[in-house]
Amino acid sequence: MRVGAACLGALLLAACSPKLEELSRQRTNDGLVEAATFARQTDATVPTPTEIYVLPAGSGPSGEAVWRADKVRGLMLSWSSDSTLSVQAEEARVFLERDHVEVSINGGPLRKVEVKYRIEKKL
Repeated sequence: MRVGAACLGALLLAACSPKLEELSRQRTNDGLVEAATFARQTDATVPTPTEIYVLPAGSGPSGEAVWRADKVRGLMLSWSSDSTLSVQAEEARVFLERDHVEVSINGGPLRKVEVKYRIEKKL
């Protein structure tokens, strides 16, 4: 009985979790890793959160985002090398900023990616 209730709870939680709408992707020069920007559709009367994930090329978002903010203006992503992502914005209310992430490439070796931020005005 407990297992059934736990499964039902998990299904309801998954059904209620906000969907992610992909906004953009920036691929490294070697083509193995991408930085993807998503808007989390909350269906609420609050600002839409923007999230950035660092992923193996062609994959969908999984795990924890490297950056999460709302009220974002002028967001730009760029790769200064295959292992350094630059995140710039004119302004944002930032909730999460991770300075690095490890990405498994083709289920094999891990690539450590450093993330550098330049947010001109933090709200």
